[in-house]
Amino acid sequence: MQDGAADDGVSLGGPVGAAVLAVAVSLVLLVFKLAFFPSLDPREPPLARPRVPFVGHILGLIKESASYYARLHKRTRLPICTLPMLNGKLYLINSPSLISAAMRNRDLSFDPFAVEFSVKLLDIEEKWYRAWMEPGWYQSMTDVIHASLTGENLRVMKAACYRELAATLNGYDQTIEIKNAYDWLALIVPRAFNKALFGAQHNPMTDEAIQAIWDFDQGVAVMSYNLFPRLLAPKALAARSLLQKTLLPYYAAGYYKGDDVSALIRGRAIKVLGEDGTPELLAKTEMNLPWAAVTNTVPDLFWLVSNIFSRPHVLERFRAEVGEVMTLSSDDENGGRRGVIDAGVLIERPYLAATYWEVHRIYNEALGNRRVTRDTTIADPADGGREYFLKKGTNVQWAVGPPHRDTAVWGDDAEVFRPERWVEASAAQERAQNRSMFPFGGGRNLCPGKAFAISESLALVAVLAVGFELDGVRLPASTPPLVSAAMRRPYFGKGDWGFKLSRRRGWEDVTWSFKLDS
Repeated sequence: MQDGAADDGVSLGGPVGAAVLAVAVSLVLLVFKLAFFPSLDPREPPLARPRVPFVGHILGLIKESASYYARLHKRTRLPICTLPMLNGKLYLINSPSLISAAMRNRDLSFDPFAVEFSVKLLDIEEKWYRAWMEPGWYQSMTDVIHASLTGENLRVMKAACYRELAATLNGYDQTIEIKNAYDWLALIVPRAFNKALFGAQHNPMTDEAIQAIWDFDQGVAVMSYNLFPRLLAPKALAARSLLQKTLLPYYAAGYYKGDDVSALIRGRAIKVLGEDGTPELLAKTEMNLPWAAVTNTVPDLFWLVSNIFSRPHVLERFRAEVGEVMTLSSDDENGGRRGVIDAGVLIERPYLAATYWEVHRIYNEALGNRRVTRDTTIADPADGGREYFLKKGTNVQWAVGPPHRDTAVWGDDAEVFRPERWVEASAAQERAQNRSMFPFGGGRNLCPGKAFAISESLALVAVLAVGFELDGVRLPASTPPLVSAAMRRPYFGKGDWGFKLSRRRGWEDVTWSFKLDS
């Protein structure tokens, strides 16, 4: 081309080029805004922006789990808000009255989370995921679970667990050194639960399998989100494989049909096999049961034991109330005395209940999860019935930490462990406290194992309080709960966290047992 010849391309110089560039930049900014700053309907909950753009909320959750929501609530003080998450959004509820409204709303469903979480976590094949996402399937399985954990079925399972717990405690007839209270409970509690679940005759859950539960527990977050588990959670993957291999012979041999097997194990197996499932599938799905049974119960028990036995005034009052539901007789076959605790009424004793719920108030930081299945609204009766619009397809979460430690409800010492606040409350305060507590979920998704967990936890601690000395128990710091768990975990750091377990003076000859619910 000679100098001065016309260019057959389009020139970007001059006014036209500037206009084209401006349009291009505007389009890029529009795409960027749509991707990273989700638009809100004015009726939706107000936006709570992260301090670190785009990823701040996600980083906070990864680092602090549910504790991040408690810290965020202290900063925003919003009853409900919208959190931008990369190119999406999430509704976070903080108000107790709105949490209750969300639990009642049938357009907010937990089912998708339950199925998606289980499929990824347990390595379930795609065809089963599609089948389980069919309308009504999850509810039908939930019906099986609820039927298995009520009435006579619950009585039978409690009796089996009580027998194992009593046998364990009665075996401590000399002073022993417990190196770590958490590790001790993490062994003896699953032993009892597994016999109650799978039956004593063919119980497949060895101590090696119990250790695998806790190795698996540490990798739940990585596996459930499929975040390079082979690289980031190889030990948890190996534990999952071991647990599934452990359970396969049990289901392949039909041991789930045994007379001493819980209705929960039997009912779920019949349900899955009746829909063309296989023993191999059961080995995958049912490893969820021994894990779910202890992932919150063991830390719950640990905080009960630690707070009671490290606080003499709490132990004295707790011990006295246990004595009110206990009988002692001298008809033991070995010439000693027989101590029987009425486990079914422990939660009805004011101070025992206060201590139990105070542990959950301080250490329970469960996250509630729902998905909006169609456009809906929830109203806040505490704010004059103000309504918030929730858009279909958006996830909803709430953290129980903020209402559990709201100073407006619990007082200026809301961060302090003080069971007395429950028994000293006026009628109005008691109503406010009950409205602000969500330790086991609620609505259609109330934890089906609530009654079992409460009775077994209090039964174990009751015998320890009356019949034993735990010398040297100290209260450690706590860390946020693991993903999918509710209870905060202990942080031990360095040092000796052991204690001496021995029979109380004057109670050495007592053989312990539990009375079933009246």
